[in-house]
Amino acid sequence: MVGCRPDGSVVRNGPARPRRPQETGSNPGEHDFHNCAECRRLARLPVKIKSDEITSVIKQEIEQFATELSISEVGQVVEVGDGIARVYGLSNVMAGELLEFQGQHGTIMGQAMNLESDTVGVVLYGSSVGIREGDTVRSTGRLLEVPVGEALLGRVVNALGQPIDGGPALATTETRKVDIMRPAIVRRQELTERKRMRPK
Repeated sequence: MVGCRPDGSVVRNGPARPRRPQETGSNPGEHDFHNCAECRRLARLPVKIKSDEITSVIKQEIEQFATELSISEVGQVVEVGDGIARVYGLSNVMAGELLEFQGQHGTIMGQAMNLESDTVGVVLYGSSVGIREGDTVRSTGRLLEVPVGEALLGRVVNALGQPIDGGPALATTETRKVDIMRPAIVRRQELTERKRMRPK
């Protein structure tokens, strides 16, 4: 580019330098939010918060959040022998409650029978060979229940209602408590037929 000075001399200039993107206010291909009237109008609009929708979302999240807590009382075996265990530390156990013994050979169930001031006498429903002093005992909060129904006809079960005859598992889901109050005599059905329990 050729130019003239006031004194008449000639000046040769190079090609005009293009302006940088930051000098124009925006990069090529990008929207200029600062100079856009619509953007400024939208920025001035008040934000509407829908509290009902937020409350609904929070309630839904709370309903989907599930936590299961298992609380049990823990004691220790202080003495064991002849199918009877004496447990210390189960101050809130119920009479007849099922207890879990963590023995050397797995879990063995027992039933609280004798409630004393410091210890609990427990009948073991299984071998006491794997139970030693200091083993952990947990309360279950459940009374003894056994399966009932026609599936037990002809089967041999233990005190917990578990089959011990080598047959298949019991096809029943119904259970009933063992220690229940018997009906009064006047409410019992009258016996009209006698059965012999020994051979003639």
